[in-house]
Amino acid sequence: MTHDHVKFFLNYGYFPREFNQTIHFNCIDEDFSERSRKDLSKVAAELFLESISKLYKSNERHLVPLSGGFDSRVILSALMRFTEAKNIYAYSYGAKGTLDYEIGRKLAQKIGVNHLSFDMQSYQFDIEDLLYNSNAIKQQTVLFHNPPLSIIDSLFENFHCWSGIIGDVVAGSAFSYNSSKNQSGAILKYLDTKKYAIDAEPSSNESLKNFISNSILSGNTNLTLDEKLVLTERYENFYKPIICSGNMVFNKPFVNSKFSDFMFNLPVTLRENCKLYYEFIKFFDPELYAFPVKKMLGLSMEASQLAFHYHKSKIRIKKKIGMDKIRLDTNYFDFNYKYFNESKFERLVNDQIYDLNQRGIIDYIDLDSVIEQFAAGKVSVETIKTLVSLEVHLKNGLTLDSGIDGGLC
Repeated sequence: MTHDHVKFFLNYGYFPREFNQTIHFNCIDEDFSERSRKDLSKVAAELFLESISKLYKSNERHLVPLSGGFDSRVILSALMRFTEAKNIYAYSYGAKGTLDYEIGRKLAQKIGVNHLSFDMQSYQFDIEDLLYNSNAIKQQTVLFHNPPLSIIDSLFENFHCWSGIIGDVVAGSAFSYNSSKNQSGAILKYLDTKKYAIDAEPSSNESLKNFISNSILSGNTNLTLDEKLVLTERYENFYKPIICSGNMVFNKPFVNSKFSDFMFNLPVTLRENCKLYYEFIKFFDPELYAFPVKKMLGLSMEASQLAFHYHKSKIRIKKKIGMDKIRLDTNYFDFNYKYFNESKFERLVNDQIYDLNQRGIIDYIDLDSVIEQFAAGKVSVETIKTLVSLEVHLKNGLTLDSGIDGGLC
């Protein structure tokens, strides 16, 4: 790792590493524009079940991490076509009262699968947890986006985990009519829009764009260059290490399947705002489509816009007057709240930044005062997460090149 690798990590939350392309973009020589949405939803359902069928083995133990979104619930619904609820295990994690935690828990109860909830807001972290998670994500990306993986690995050893990774991007969430015209433009746009810590030391995109491989932008489909970049670079270097971490075997029905090929080749009007994807889920399992979803802040997708905006306003007022101390859409747990309300966690974070400062390897961030700036709201929580993650990865064996420009030694 070089000084520029560290800068990239502190900006984007992962280390840029070369990889063999694992996402394939296969063209389907068929015009879908003349087919009805109902017909296309039926085709999508058939292909999704085929994707599940190819990965399913009856003698395996099945695990589905459940969140507040659609990808995990459509996997769970499909699995129910192959086995009974009693043969499926699920878990949800996050802060009690937040959407991912509560929707996942209630969904599991409704369906009747075996379920565990991990309340990460009250979980007592220690350095061993962070070191274990660092190893589980192969020191590749930022920490604090996983449950305690030592516990997950212990509880679900030899389970096959069904992951909805990149399901939203397959559905079209990364589509935009304002797409890049060439590969260089797509890479620069990626570097502009995918920063993890927005207040990190700015670096020249021209100097960092060489970390993004040009070879990943291949394949003849209706995907834009920007979507292809997210589906390859972001998938391999950020999403995959976080989501598919630990010691379990992961089944990924949204990756390299006939279903994904079908979605990639849809007309852009059906990929915009994930239109056909939502219609497919409604066709596939109307009951689960009608269940509350994070995207709608806990309402059903069938709720009116008026009801949604009223609900959103009510949440904002409750937050403002202190009735809700943690945002409902918090992902994993509220780092700020935990840091300023739990002395053990505060010490753990401060100790990592102190140790990183002692190394003398970062000369473009004032680590002596970064905690004070964080307390004053002048440094983002994402920057703190990247600094702590970097130190933990270094403790866990990550090595930095010596004798290079920029202060690394």
